[in-house]
Amino acid sequence: METVEKDVVIIGAGIAGLATALALKRLGIKPLVLEKSDGLRGTGAAINFAPNAWLALDALGVSHKLASIYDPVKRLFVTNLRTGATQETSLAGKSENGSGSQIHTSQKVTRDLGR
Repeated sequence: METVEKDVVIIGAGIAGLATALALKRLGIKPLVLEKSDGLRGTGAAINFAPNAWLALDALGVSHKLASIYDPVKRLFVTNLRTGATQETSLAGKSENGSGSQIHTSQKVTRDLGR
């Protein structure tokens, strides 16, 4: 594919910035990606990919690389910080379109919210 000369600058090399850069590259546009951090950093938060995000990763051609590393989420726990009540939600079902219907997470995190 022929490279198109365009002035495209993407601010931030997070998920959205890198996905945009990849999509533009596939269109023949070479963007400049700017990131203020010197390197990768772990902030203690998990990254969850909802079904629509998983389908977008599939369209970019990268979901297969993540599917082999991260298992689908089978259940979620939501805690009311005021009352301490916890609710469990099962996500065990799958729709006919396969793995794109599931939520995937990058890591399990326990974090003190200081409350």
